[in-house]
Amino acid sequence: MSIDLNALATLATVARARSFRAAADQLGVTRSAVSQAVRKVEDALGTAVLRRTTRSVTLTEAGEALLDRVAPALAEIDAAAQAAAAHDGRPTGLLRLAVSSIAERFLSGDLLASFLTANPDVRLDVLVTDAEFDIVGAGFDAGVRLGSELIKG
Repeated sequence: MSIDLNALATLATVARARSFRAAADQLGVTRSAVSQAVRKVEDALGTAVLRRTTRSVTLTEAGEALLDRVAPALAEIDAAAQAAAAHDGRPTGLLRLAVSSIAERFLSGDLLASFLTANPDVRLDVLVTDAEFDIVGAGFDAGVRLGSELIKG
């Protein structure tokens, strides 16, 4: 069974607001779009998740059980998306380089120091080796090899 995460998030908004109109206003969509999202969830589950009257909207037992389990996951997804957006395109994380002993001279000193100063959220892992191996298969992001041999492709 596959349930649309956007539909689940819409359902959670309806449950919190206790209103299709308020949920639609919060989400910036039409009431029809909110209703369709809730219908998607109910169709996927094969059961009603909301009790609707002319004056109120409440969760059914199935709806309560569903949201009790998925609400923390939806909150975590939202937090992860906000954290990713906070990077503003700045490089972050671990950069792994495999470098031959001849190329090591070109990467030491000011070059790496200025790179790390300009990118404080990047951690650098440099392996100096003359062994030939599959750098991508070994989990490296890039490799620098200098030598006198011409590589034919």
